Amino acid sequence: MHEEKVALTKNQIAALRKAAETRSIQDIFVVACGGSLATLNPILYILDRETNAVHVSSVNAAEFFHNPPHRLGDHSLVILNSQSGTTPETVSAARLAHERGRLLRRLPQYQAPLSRLWWIFPFTIMTIR
Repeated sequence: MHEEKVALTKNQIAALRKAAETRSIQDIFVVACGGSLATLNPILYILDRETNAVHVSSVNAAEFFHNPPHRLGDHSLVILNSQSGTTPETVSAARLAHERGRLLRRLPQYQAPLSRLWWIFPFTIMTIR
């Protein structure tokens, strides 16, 4: 069972990478609230230390929705996370990014209500428990 989850995650990451390569990603926004945002800190740290090819920002979901970043554009990747899957601000941020045609990735919990928005996210990478 564990091997299947690892293989699924690797395939999901490969699909995201392929799509990102065709979009010339220049900006990555990690978007969430509270503890869900804190769980994305490793992404920020690694990209900040390992590359200068992309600009990486951490943005609270409510701020992202009400005051979208100026750099949000065609060359953006938006990574969203909601531990409960019920965070209204994160759902609003996802809809805004989707409406603007941005490449989206989510990190949902299994069977979370945010999963009801599956049609918004072309790339979902499930967490492994």
